[in-house]
Amino acid sequence: MPALWLAIFMQAQSTPVTPSLFVEHPETGEMGMWLPSEYARDLYRRADKVHLLEEKLQLLEQRDSLFLQQVEALQKAADVDTEMLMAVSASEQEARQEIGHLRAWYRSPILWFALGVVSAGTIAILVR
Repeated sequence: MPALWLAIFMQAQSTPVTPSLFVEHPETGEMGMWLPSEYARDLYRRADKVHLLEEKLQLLEQRDSLFLQQVEALQKAADVDTEMLMAVSASEQEARQEIGHLRAWYRSPILWFALGVVSAGTIAILVR
């Protein structure tokens, strides 16, 4: 109903006011601006449109809130992806360090074989 009054007010604002519109109401005797029936029909049609526009606005607001929820969900997913990427990078770096540590010169089997041969030769010479 407020939409109807708003439509009437807006129509009254857009209708040029002439002194002939301010007349006495035939039944109540009140002075006022009484709209011709063609304007009243136009206001009635516009009131129907206002109702439809209000419904459309409500649906658009709901769609907007759904879009905002989707954006929030995508941001959370992007944050999780970033955290996962950082965790994978950290584990990859730790693995590279471990591989580097395993390839150190003092862990080489050839070194220990040669050291064993030299030690065994030295002990064999000293025991004789």
